[in-house]
Amino acid sequence: MSEKSITRIQSDTQITTFSPKTFVDIFEPKKCLWNFRDVTNIYMMFKLYDKSSLEEFSILSIKKHFSEKWVIKYTELWIIDLLNFLNLKSSMNKSQIQETAFHIVTTYPRLNIIDITLVFRRLKQGYYGEFYNSIDGSKILISFKKYVAERTDIEADIRRKEQDD
Repeated sequence: MSEKSITRIQSDTQITTFSPKTFVDIFEPKKCLWNFRDVTNIYMMFKLYDKSSLEEFSILSIKKHFSEKWVIKYTELWIIDLLNFLNLKSSMNKSQIQETAFHIVTTYPRLNIIDITLVFRRLKQGYYGEFYNSIDGSKILISFKKYVAERTDIEADIRRKEQDD
């Protein structure tokens, strides 16, 4: 991994620059779940963070600063964290984890780190349904698809309200 740095906004909105290793240290799944614990839904994300901050932390932006391969590896950390949390009898192998991460990164490049945190928090909470002792990439990807549909509706609703004001 290169030693490029990226500017990010912490949950308290202070700006810091960091390397890929520092990014992972700061944005590893458990820390994101803790640091963004006040962001309980999509409306809250849009209320607490301005659009440019959210775009700065999109998969697309992070990929530009590091690489697509790097972002896929980072996304794998989220999937592994989910699998460890769920502790299901039938889990995912390394290849399935890699392919699922690849599909998340390539299908949803506009999602940001807070979106990812919300989706995985919801998966852990059973928001998208129970796993019945097994999980696979399609269950995770369907959850992302549902999340993006909800996010799109909420973003459109917010824009309409802003235009009405």
